[in-house]
Amino acid sequence: MQRTKRALALAGALIALCCLTLGVNAMGRFSRVLFSEVHGTVLKDGKPLSGVTVRRVFNWRWGKEKGKDQTATNSAGQFRFPQIERESISASIPHEPVIGQFIYIDHEGKEYVAWETFKHDYVVNGELDGKPINLDCELTRENGFHIRDSVNGICKLL
Repeated sequence: MQRTKRALALAGALIALCCLTLGVNAMGRFSRVLFSEVHGTVLKDGKPLSGVTVRRVFNWRWGKEKGKDQTATNSAGQFRFPQIERESISASIPHEPVIGQFIYIDHEGKEYVAWETFKHDYVVNGELDGKPINLDCELTRENGFHIRDSVNGICKLL
């Protein structure tokens, strides 16, 4: 009897671990985070810019889906994008996800590359190993590649 209880407890723990790893949501569906929530501020010479267009683009190769949306900065220069999530049964097949992620800032006729990276998992905040995406985007900053975070762009992580 004790052996059966231990076996059931172990099986339950393994199922829970698999659900977390595979991204099974509360409805029992396979949930995939393609782009975690993003918060940021757009600055020029250290001053916040309001009304600036910020565009987000993604390319999910496994799901053969491309998407884009945009927002504008508020009076404090801040912007936010919600998490992009998809449900997929086929994505439960073992594979390495490759999701191209791009954020562009349009200001005074010029396009700035704010964020360029490739996400290789379906985990919330998987882009930065669990850290939320909080960006400081200074338009006068040189476009650069942040090796530690595998991110290219003018934005620094806060």
